[in-house]
Amino acid sequence: MGIALMMLAASVAVFGQSAIYHFKGGADGNWPMATMVADAAGNLYGTTYEGGGSTKCGGAKNYPFGCGIVFELTPPASRTGPWTETVLYRFTDGLDGALPSGGVTLDQAGNLYGTTSWGGTLGDGTIYQLVPPATQGGSWTEYTIYNFSVSQNGYDFPYYLAVDKSGNLYGYGGATYGGVFQLAPPVAQGGGWTYNLLYSFQGGSTDGSFPLGGPVLDAEGNIYGATDDGGNPACGSGCGVIFKLEPPATQGGAWTEKVLYSFKGMPDGNYPLDSLMIGANGNLYGTTSRGGQYGATYGGYGTVFELAKPGQSGGAWTETVLYSFQDDGDGGGPTGGVVHDNAGNLYGRDSSTVFRISPPSAQGGIWTETTLYNLANLQGLGEDDAGLTLRPKSGTLYGTTQGGGICTQRECLGTVFSVEP
Repeated sequence: MGIALMMLAASVAVFGQSAIYHFKGGADGNWPMATMVADAAGNLYGTTYEGGGSTKCGGAKNYPFGCGIVFELTPPASRTGPWTETVLYRFTDGLDGALPSGGVTLDQAGNLYGTTSWGGTLGDGTIYQLVPPATQGGSWTEYTIYNFSVSQNGYDFPYYLAVDKSGNLYGYGGATYGGVFQLAPPVAQGGGWTYNLLYSFQGGSTDGSFPLGGPVLDAEGNIYGATDDGGNPACGSGCGVIFKLEPPATQGGAWTEKVLYSFKGMPDGNYPLDSLMIGANGNLYGTTSRGGQYGATYGGYGTVFELAKPGQSGGAWTETVLYSFQDDGDGGGPTGGVVHDNAGNLYGRDSSTVFRISPPSAQGGIWTETTLYNLANLQGLGEDDAGLTLRPKSGTLYGTTQGGGICTQRECLGTVFSVEP
């Protein structure tokens, strides 16, 4: 493990920011809780956990204002124009599922995939596919392609899915300590999708347990991810690990899991709660919600870290803490992972701030943290674990807030915001 030098105080930059959409409830959605995705044209796609109608959802029908939606936000024709929201699908708490707490994944054909935390054949949630219309302006078509079962999949369902070039989906599930699954598309048109559990975590001091967020894939088909628990017992039942799953050499063989790094707790990080990012250099980047150099009373305010791959001669992956949060205007407890731009800057968020971590000008120098936006400006903001979406050409960041925006007597309905350089 390496600990990079870091700024003793956070800097604040003046960035343009605005709420580009306020959810309205009713037929519209409310409570966006997940990271969005963008297509090549700059359209944003995401979900809201509730809203979409008057259907009561959940086990005790505790969500009386709709079962959630999938939405698209289309950018304006001019820089100052309004964004246009289109509801692509409203869940009904039937065979289609309900209450999507995770985001959507976009494949090369423009199909969207996501999960619901409730509903379906067994009432334990679903994986769905949304197919775009054949002609512009038509309706999207929803298909339930998998029904979760508590007895088979455990109580964990994936927040985010990954898709490979062959159309296979990957996510987290599995009983006991969690696992990684693959959902393979039908061999023949009209056939069913095939569920394969690739790996079951063992927990304890030598393996991870309870993966969160979603897996990421490299060009060779390896799967990378983080677990919230397991590994080094310095944090109790484990500080969390970074793992790699390697595909079999022959089709139908077993996948091989390797623990690349086991977090150690302060002054290192612990409890990584979200997806990793693979940089252009092949290194892994992410956040831990606890640990770091500051805030020992609270178990640390969290970190941004890099896990560098071995050199050509082999060896172990090397972890470096790039920044330790201080809860002093720079935020703390980041849970949404990071995204990067072409200059190597990393961007992330917590429940109150949007931040940038900039690389040093010389190798071995100091990474610098800059607070770009205080999300409290959106008023009524609730806790939010969603990450950011970066549009590379403009450098604009997009995100969601579960609270803020239009408020009723019961709740604030949430927003989509942008942060521009």
